[in-house]
Amino acid sequence: MAINKRKSKPLITTSAERERYHFDPAKLGQQKGRKLAHDVVVDVLSIVTAANYGTAGLDLPPASFDSDEVANLRGVCKVANWGDEDNALVLGSTYETPLLQDGSIKSQDQFGDRDPILNGILRRLLGFDLVTTAVIPATC
Repeated sequence: MAINKRKSKPLITTSAERERYHFDPAKLGQQKGRKLAHDVVVDVLSIVTAANYGTAGLDLPPASFDSDEVANLRGVCKVANWGDEDNALVLGSTYETPLLQDGSIKSQDQFGDRDPILNGILRRLLGFDLVTTAVIPATC
């Protein structure tokens, strides 16, 4: 399995475009950077298939996903002898909302983390760094 595609996004504009759209090079760079990051993530995740990595440790619809399921997934990782450090859980964006609605997540401010309630951000849960993305391919 190799990911060997060179990715780039050109930053080309015409003078007419610069005048018409009030050219902002920083904003254009951010937009191109986001698109490049999107393309790279899709490429990296394209090799994550059942054929390459086996069956999923957890397979359920987003509405059924909560902190208990994260705990179950942690148990699967323990049995697989993954270790306890530097583990990340990459979630499709449809799994984030049910997790933020979980009562145990809402009460995290009691432990000093107000981000889930104030900003809708969940950084760590049950030993996992959490990352949410809308670019998980259907093959994952």
